Amino acid sequence: MHNDIISLFPEAVPQEHWKEITQPEHHLYYRLPDGTQMALPIQSVSTREKQLLETVLTPVSPGSREDSPWAAYLQAKSDTLPEQIPESFRFLFLEGSSLYRWKNDIHDTLLEYYQRSVTLTVIGDEKLLAVIPDDNSDEEEVFEAQELSSLLMGDTMVDASVYYGRKVYRSENIRLIYQQEQEMFSFLQEQQPSRRSFAPFEALPCIHMIENTRFSKKELLHYALSGLEQDEELMHTLYTFFLENLNSSATAKRLHLHRNTLKYRLDKVTDRIGIDVKQFLHAAPLFLLLQAQYGSGIA
Repeated sequence: MHNDIISLFPEAVPQEHWKEITQPEHHLYYRLPDGTQMALPIQSVSTREKQLLETVLTPVSPGSREDSPWAAYLQAKSDTLPEQIPESFRFLFLEGSSLYRWKNDIHDTLLEYYQRSVTLTVIGDEKLLAVIPDDNSDEEEVFEAQELSSLLMGDTMVDASVYYGRKVYRSENIRLIYQQEQEMFSFLQEQQPSRRSFAPFEALPCIHMIENTRFSKKELLHYALSGLEQDEELMHTLYTFFLENLNSSATAKRLHLHRNTLKYRLDKVTDRIGIDVKQFLHAAPLFLLLQAQYGSGIA
């Protein structure tokens, strides 16, 4: 079959010459039944030919994901951490048909959108993972998954599902958090298959629903609270704030705190978990999680 492909598509590139391809996103990549792989320039394949090829060949990614330090570490192929991990960052999951073909275009869009360095790696034929460093500004950064999904469609014509994870710290178990967020993203997609974007706080109600998987309750709670569960004072303040319907004056009065002290604590919570707890849409899932975990034990 290898020779048949070459005769039908003289511009076909065998796998051993893939490194010579200057525009990998403009090629289609296939695995033949004998295990060999071949790349075909997109412009040399008609829509009908592509459909016929995919009945006998298996579409694959260019194979670059094995060379990515992030992919190798997160998928447990290597225990070596990637170099220059930001102090804090977020994972951005992108999933759609053959996304790897548009990796360069998507990367350009992300660089323009965030105005900072972004690492983008292939983690599957239909999955990309971006590492978005925090901007280190004093203002809380707003991540709009729906806006980014629309931007990708407009700039690159890529129809991708987008999921932002929570703020991740370099000192945490990065691989475990990646695995947890993958699980939550998959769960959200199964529950709402027509949606194309998901925000971090929307995953919180999923925590208890995936408890019986490979993650312990302690690990899932740590994911949701970024270690905040170890700070009794902040936990008590946060839960009281929820019980007082996000009313700062009532919370300060109940806790016998100055309002500036309360603001400092709530800002510390928001900075730690990367979710603005003063917004109802963010606070409600977190409150339900705390109530399910602790009941009234921390109030």
